[in-house]
Amino acid sequence: MQNKNTFGRRGLTAPQAKAHNPYSGQRMPVQGQQNYDRVTGVDENLRLFMLQVYNFMGAGLVITGLCAVATYWLTVTGDVALAARWEDNTVIQMTDTEYLTDLGLLLWGTPLSYVVCLGPLLIILFTCSLWRHLPTKAAMVAFGVLSALVGVSFSGLALTYTNGSISQMFFATAAAFGGLSLFGYMTAKDLSGWGSFLWMGLFGIIAALIFNIFWPSDSLHFAISVIGIIVFSGFTAYDTQMIKQAYCDELNPDERTRLAIRGALDLYLDFINLFRFLLTVFGTRE
Repeated sequence: MQNKNTFGRRGLTAPQAKAHNPYSGQRMPVQGQQNYDRVTGVDENLRLFMLQVYNFMGAGLVITGLCAVATYWLTVTGDVALAARWEDNTVIQMTDTEYLTDLGLLLWGTPLSYVVCLGPLLIILFTCSLWRHLPTKAAMVAFGVLSALVGVSFSGLALTYTNGSISQMFFATAAAFGGLSLFGYMTAKDLSGWGSFLWMGLFGIIAALIFNIFWPSDSLHFAISVIGIIVFSGFTAYDTQMIKQAYCDELNPDERTRLAIRGALDLYLDFINLFRFLLTVFGTRE
């Protein structure tokens, strides 16, 4: 039975924590907490840990944004003299004023486009399966590489949606993510039961996306996006609570950093997927 004075699940036994928390393998639960102020209700160590998680996540988003902008500048040009050309010497025009460069043709007009799009997924699968065995520095590098690859793949969004629409959806995503993450952090409600339903929803989205590749349907694509918004909104609150509850005072600095990177990766993926689905539903196309 959990002690009434413990913070979150930090007073649970190891089997209890493992049954409820996907991060439980990263820590050894302890009874009580060492730095919990019962007057202010603030656990300073936990606050610093969550700040570390959000800092890593923010760094990942910055890398993604910079790589997306840089890739867009290198793959699209307004100068027809720099535009890539088809075999009949006609330029490859994207909009009335934008043309693909030779690099743009290489990224989006050859099989390399599959590497650009699927690269982030392969990195995610690799890091998730081997995360507990990765040294902290290797985890940092993997997270940075993933963020950069996502940025490269996201540069193609600027070819589909207006810049104003992308900006609006980014700030809308930031506001929604902030509110949902705050809810997950502050709520006394146990969200562990959400996990199985959210994962079922995610697998359903993946299956529907694969189906939609072979049998395209605008209605199905729209439905997938709406469901995606719901699923990743739930994941944002759920992951925040799981990360918070996984922390304990007995973690050494290296373990704490590795756990923070793992948590940042999950929240980062929640953010970019929520952004992508919101853009699909509410974005304005070129």
